[in-house]
Amino acid sequence: MFTLRARIFVIISIVVFLVLATSIGLLWWGKKIPATISEEGGATTVDSAVNQPVVGGGIVPSATEGLVVKKPSSEAVEKNATKQLAKIFIERYGSYSTDSDYQNIKELQELVSSQLWADLSQRINTPMAGGFVGVTTRVIAATVSVWNKDKDATINLQVIQTEQRDGVESVLHKNVDVELIKTAGEWLVDKFKWVD
Repeated sequence: MFTLRARIFVIISIVVFLVLATSIGLLWWGKKIPATISEEGGATTVDSAVNQPVVGGGIVPSATEGLVVKKPSSEAVEKNATKQLAKIFIERYGSYSTDSDYQNIKELQELVSSQLWADLSQRINTPMAGGFVGVTTRVIAATVSVWNKDKDATINLQVIQTEQRDGVESVLHKNVDVELIKTAGEWLVDKFKWVD
């Protein structure tokens, strides 16, 4: 007769074998629907009616059949880039601890204008007083509120800040306006203001 340990081993082996066999079967018999992609006048059309299930003698159209995907304009790409720059800036600037020796500000030099860097770099030599403080800033939404494509832009960011102060954690929701300027074809953060 089998011992209890042997029975458990046999049952587990059978279950593992069935799961493995089912996985291999799904991989073996599962078919991907081929899609044909054609470009027409700057737009991409996806047609994947090949190998669709036949119902009542006809082909059931797929969700992607005839879907037109528009390529973003260069202005939309540039707006997105400014939003990303503002997001990176405020997440780095707003995430710090008393133990980091202003590393968050030191990492910003390449992202900001010379005027803003002059203001920020003055803070580096200021000693931090008090107990431990650690802040993590995360952007949850970004919108372009001012856009002059060859000159300047303002991005409004909604952020969540999690603060650890002497063992107590608090969460704050804030808004910040980040003003960018375009200098020699490059976007740089020039000013920022926390909004109530």
